Amino acid sequence: MQDHVRRFFADRESVQGFYRLPFSDLCHEKYAKFLDQEIRSLETVKFESLDVASRVDYIALSRFISSEKSKQSERQSKEALLLRDISIERQSP
Repeated sequence: MQDHVRRFFADRESVQGFYRLPFSDLCHEKYAKFLDQEIRSLETVKFESLDVASRVDYIALSRFISSEKSKQSERQSKEALLLRDISIERQSP
């Protein structure tokens, strides 16, 4: 499980580093897709067969990914509102 956790954070850094463009729908989509893939990957792990330390890692990673999904969705919504407000201001005489 430790290898899974290390790989997750290395891959996350790569995805976020490569797709770092504010207000980009593509960036949000790629990160959301990455998180969804990681959730599916975790679902293939047989939790019952893990030792105690690995179970802790599993639960912590699962919660972290869920939190990231929520934060990512919130960021995307805030950026959309900001862009809408900027667009409205530009259209005002």
